[in-house]
Amino acid sequence: MSIIYKKDRKKPYYFSFSTGQKLANGSYKRIHSDTGYATKEEAEAAEMTAKLAIRNGTYVEPTKMTVAEMLEKFLATKVEIRPSTRIQYQASINHIKEHPLADRPLQKAGVLDVEDCRKFLYDQVDSGRLSMSTIREDLSFLCSAFTWAADVDLIYKSPARRLKLPPKTKPQGIHTPVENIMEILRIVKIESYDTLYIPLLLAGFCGLRISEICGIQLDKISADGIKVENNLCRVRNKPGVVNPDGTVSKVQLAPLKTESSYRIVPIASFVWQEVSAYIKYLSQCKKEAYSKRYKLLNDPVRVVDTEYLEPAWQNDKNLLYVFPDNGRRHLRDFVERKWRNFKKSNPTMLRFLSKHPELQKMRLHDFRHSFGSNLRDQGVSVEDICELLGHNDAEFTRRTYALPLENTHKKAIDFYEEKLKRKLVNFL
Repeated sequence: MSIIYKKDRKKPYYFSFSTGQKLANGSYKRIHSDTGYATKEEAEAAEMTAKLAIRNGTYVEPTKMTVAEMLEKFLATKVEIRPSTRIQYQASINHIKEHPLADRPLQKAGVLDVEDCRKFLYDQVDSGRLSMSTIREDLSFLCSAFTWAADVDLIYKSPARRLKLPPKTKPQGIHTPVENIMEILRIVKIESYDTLYIPLLLAGFCGLRISEICGIQLDKISADGIKVENNLCRVRNKPGVVNPDGTVSKVQLAPLKTESSYRIVPIASFVWQEVSAYIKYLSQCKKEAYSKRYKLLNDPVRVVDTEYLEPAWQNDKNLLYVFPDNGRRHLRDFVERKWRNFKKSNPTMLRFLSKHPELQKMRLHDFRHSFGSNLRDQGVSVEDICELLGHNDAEFTRRTYALPLENTHKKAIDFYEEKLKRKLVNFL
């Protein structure tokens, strides 16, 4: 054994030994401990462990890679994730890089341990900058990255293997009865038919996500149902920004997040009537757009530079939900912002909210939540609700979406009692 003592070190004992493997330069390869030990006995035990690992072919050489570099390397292995998921993972990396943990070397002999990860958790909570759900996402990503690093032999074992994630926060969704959904739709149909009616209708009565609604193509919807096959989202950077590889970001149809999201959602007859009326309305708007363009180009008084003139109708993806004046697509952020502004400024909506103050913070996504709860209120099984919403876990649906409304349990007992009435007559 070759134990080295380094004076004035907190852990002064190190080991160094030859593997017997001859290198190209004629010298023999040596293994050095990547950390110090408090006593000579600890250093000797570590040396014996390293030699045994070499003999068994399981030894992993120390690396100078930092935690931050490891996280980037881990993200690079995720080649089949959605752009939005990649953005979320990159945000977690950026949060972790703000902490000293990111600059720590990814050593093999246990320099990092679960206490370092716990300190990261406590520091993030104490800072108060991030919500608990975001901190949980960051820690989950960190744990997955450490597990991957151990699997590919970058480290012996994950220092976060015993780290407990913060408990999940209580679901924030608002669940309201179908009567309130109908009243909101009535208001929106009169006050904001062009931009809000279709998303609220399809979220509240079909349970679609907003990005899914934005991506519905006309040939994917009929009286039989809606084929949910893609999202409409902004890919890479903002439109017009040239990426490092020379490509330009753009809005395009993107694959859904999970396999269970691909589904066919049956459509109620009244919803199909409303959608059909909207499609006819769009068709008329398209004709008017082309007529307006024709008059503009043939105006003898006004000279129009056609080189910089946008097309009369821009719906090249054959989308259902577009701006009626020119066929341009809608994006989720715009629709959500439009809904928030509508709640704050529309007089009719403000009067409705004054009667229902519990709905003042209702998000557009909460129409999807309410769809799940109203299905449960009608006695639909959680498994069926799970499939209609495009989830892959019925327990998640039950816990987050299909929550009981105020009268759901009473209606269940009333239904049960009605079934018992005929039997109770003979019993009594």
